[in-house]
Amino acid sequence: MRARAAASDDDLAVCLFGNPSDDCGGVGAQVAAEMRRLSIQPTSEAWDFLAFALSVTAADVFIPRRGAADGWTRQLRVVTELANPADWQSLAPDLEWLLGFLSGDIWRFEFRRGGLTVPAVHRAQEPSERLACLFSGGLDSYVGAIDLVAQGRLPLLISQAYRVEQSAQTTLAGKLGKLPPHLRHIQIDAGPSHPDVRGNDRESSMRTRSLLFVSLGALAASAMVRSPNESVPNLIVPENGFIALNPPLTPRRVGSLSTRTTHPAFLHKLNTLLPRLGVHCELSNPYDEMTKGEMLDECLKRVVVERCGHETVSCGKSGRRNQQCGRCVPCLIRRAAFRSAKIADKTNYEFLDLNTQRSYDDVLAFRTAIVRARDGTAREWLRASAPFPDSARLPAYARVIDRGLAEVEALLADELAR
Repeated sequence: MRARAAASDDDLAVCLFGNPSDDCGGVGAQVAAEMRRLSIQPTSEAWDFLAFALSVTAADVFIPRRGAADGWTRQLRVVTELANPADWQSLAPDLEWLLGFLSGDIWRFEFRRGGLTVPAVHRAQEPSERLACLFSGGLDSYVGAIDLVAQGRLPLLISQAYRVEQSAQTTLAGKLGKLPPHLRHIQIDAGPSHPDVRGNDRESSMRTRSLLFVSLGALAASAMVRSPNESVPNLIVPENGFIALNPPLTPRRVGSLSTRTTHPAFLHKLNTLLPRLGVHCELSNPYDEMTKGEMLDECLKRVVVERCGHETVSCGKSGRRNQQCGRCVPCLIRRAAFRSAKIADKTNYEFLDLNTQRSYDDVLAFRTAIVRARDGTAREWLRASAPFPDSARLPAYARVIDRGLAEVEALLADELAR
């Protein structure tokens, strides 16, 4: 089972669900073993969806942006072998729009027969869970899991096990409060690797990472469907509304320079496509009208956040530093949230004193955005970020942007006054 990705006349071959060889890359080699470990039997449609996501991940990682004419926007052609490609080609334009929205690239997809069929899991068991929850090891996903457990719901936790987050995910999953003894946790590292693409040749921006994350969740959720008449399982994507909307803080950050990994437009589009692909799960973000500070303050087991919240990983640069920086956009929002919720932030930041970071790009971007927001530009930011599926929610989204900025403004006013 292979995918081929190309940004020019030269293409790269990748073995899906396999390891790299001398002339071929590999991605997703451990997925089948993880399904067997948990005795989960996914559907063939969800397996093909994951194969597609793996091929996108490979293209995103193996083809660097610096080769693009403008240093960012790549023109990518991806040919993916699927077990059942019949319904996929007609949806290629929708998928191309979806990935273009996520990454800012121009995508072209082709689907062919020849993909690996879903492996049979011996002694497969019907999952006791009826919903799944993405569990990144970040603060928002931790609050999302805490709330589900506090409500007496049993989520199957789904993690992408990147090197930095993996140990945090494992530790945090065991600290969700009073847990059912059978709470289960899937951790999968897609591990894209290619013999011809190493080190600095790999692209690090990873704008499409949420597609892979969701596809892993959909794979697990697909095994929860017991009958055609049963309601589809829910896949919870916990993310505060400010980050989900990720409004461009400055004019130059409009478009894909602001990430859209959990944007309402992305989740809505996927929810319309998944049934057409035969993938039975529904994505929802119950926090998309809340700030991060509000998520912490209203957490159903606030004591767990107070005790363990600092162990979560929010930093956008921690993978390179092995420490959360404290000055990037996610770190600033995180620090502001702890302050707003009046919870002590015990995180070990590399740049704890923001007075020394006044001129750092992300700090300056927030300071600029705070000034611009005083003339009521939130709705303009929303229109600049994406088309919205439900215009009736625009006022609520505008308010969450205002409140999210206010949290960061209070942090900066406090820190920069010292």
